[in-house]
Amino acid sequence: MKKINLALLGLVLVIAALLRFLPLGDFPPAVNWDEVSHGYNAYSILLTGRDEWGQPFPIFNFRAYGDYPLPLSMYLMIPFIFIGGLTEAMIRLPHGLAGLVTVVAVFFLARELLKNERAALLAALLAAVGPWYVFPSRFVTQPNLSVALTVLAMAVFLSFRKRMWGWGLALFFLILSLFSYHTARVFSPLLLGVMLWLYRGEWLEWMRKKKKGFWLLVGMVGVFLGLWLAAVVSPVGRARSQWVFLVDQGAVNQIIAAREESELPAIVARIVYNRPVYFVSHFVQNYLGYFSPGFLFFEGGTNYQFSVPGKGLLYPINLIGFYFGLVVVFLRVGRGERSWRLVLFWLLLSPVVASATKESHAVLRASTMLPLPEILSACGWWWIIDFVFRKKGKWVGFGLIGVYALGLTINVYDYYSVLGTKYAKEYDWSWQYGYKQVLSLVRSEYEGVDRVFITKKYGEPHEFVLFFWPWNPEAFRNDLSLVRYWRDGWYWVDGFGKFRFINDWEIKDKVVCGGGERCMLVSSPGNYPEQDGWNVSEGVNYLSGKSAFEILRRGDVKKD
Repeated sequence: MKKINLALLGLVLVIAALLRFLPLGDFPPAVNWDEVSHGYNAYSILLTGRDEWGQPFPIFNFRAYGDYPLPLSMYLMIPFIFIGGLTEAMIRLPHGLAGLVTVVAVFFLARELLKNERAALLAALLAAVGPWYVFPSRFVTQPNLSVALTVLAMAVFLSFRKRMWGWGLALFFLILSLFSYHTARVFSPLLLGVMLWLYRGEWLEWMRKKKKGFWLLVGMVGVFLGLWLAAVVSPVGRARSQWVFLVDQGAVNQIIAAREESELPAIVARIVYNRPVYFVSHFVQNYLGYFSPGFLFFEGGTNYQFSVPGKGLLYPINLIGFYFGLVVVFLRVGRGERSWRLVLFWLLLSPVVASATKESHAVLRASTMLPLPEILSACGWWWIIDFVFRKKGKWVGFGLIGVYALGLTINVYDYYSVLGTKYAKEYDWSWQYGYKQVLSLVRSEYEGVDRVFITKKYGEPHEFVLFFWPWNPEAFRNDLSLVRYWRDGWYWVDGFGKFRFINDWEIKDKVVCGGGERCMLVSSPGNYPEQDGWNVSEGVNYLSGKSAFEILRRGDVKKD
């Protein structure tokens, strides 16, 4: 690798690090319920060897709220919590580092595919500053880890596939991906199957030559398949699918309603309106949508926690490069280049899992596409620039490079100016902003009250109490006042310690502070109990200034 290119890669990594780590604890503007769940369970395992439910060192999934996330993210947090405590920055730090590793892996993967270090540097730069990479690297999200592991696996594999240790290391990363994110449990086996099929010649040759280490690789493939099978047959491993699968009870109700309202003969209506037809039609629509310019370059996803409204996941300046890159892929596949056949299969398979779920533009589930959009964009633009240099001369070529660099700079500036100001102020509610501020006030008065009521309106307040206190995990599990139960596919917590967590619509009727008791109530704005004597004393606002919580007191509450 040339020294100048090594220096440029170093600069790209500095940019990537700045965008991911500064200020890590303050943006996104709050930790959401998934983040605090991962963080507190890691904290619990660090102190007691068990998660918050008492399960010792969960392997395939941990319970959380009943959605059973995968455990790799949780375990990666433990050393950082040990060093820096249970804070927002410490639980997010492993994901920032994973994002940085991804940028490095993108460079080596692109270099192997494009056979050009400068084009690979462009791909790495796009990954360093791209919305689809940076935003998920700044908070706790499982797909961030699965992307890093998949890119590492492919970079190692394509660079060292003629050596058995290259296969072994790639398999190791794919095995880890089975513990990173639910989507990886479907996508990684598909990708491994394509790898084994496309490069079966190497395996057969090693087997014929009885090459040392061949059976070790076979064993690793067996371990991968065994772990995958154990994960997917487990009921808790499949628990998440009931929440996101395309054909759920709501879809069935739509199918029945369409049949009843149809003017077609009954037998024809049953042929037109049924589960297979519904699934195929919506799957195809979703699948094609993941390759559309609207999703990729202009609008992004529909979940504001993972995508800035009105902003694409890729920069608009790369639209031309991306689709030119697709043309290059098909040309190279036509020439019989196996590495590009692998890329094509990767690209075509990547939206399959996301397309089978209810959310039509699921940013995180579609992250299996990464880093191909950046590599294709770099490939397409490099092909265009090279063509201009050869046909129009170097000055026109340098001019085109300048235009591209200016356009990319404008796109990057526009995105981050919105992300750091407008998004933070207008969409902090989607991050459950306000719990930290509320609990700081509650903690200062906790010893002086008999009961604290907190609304459930904003989602699982008990987990925020556990995280921000932080509550002793052993004391929490053994608390005689702990009330938690399973209902409607979810684990609910109604109280522990002096806390009582109550549905927002029940506050007016069911929040009662007995005679002589000293009580606090954290409620949504304007939602007060029927009982007299409650006084609104202060509140917590969103960054926009709109009220998020109001804090009421009854009785002589004493502050520390």
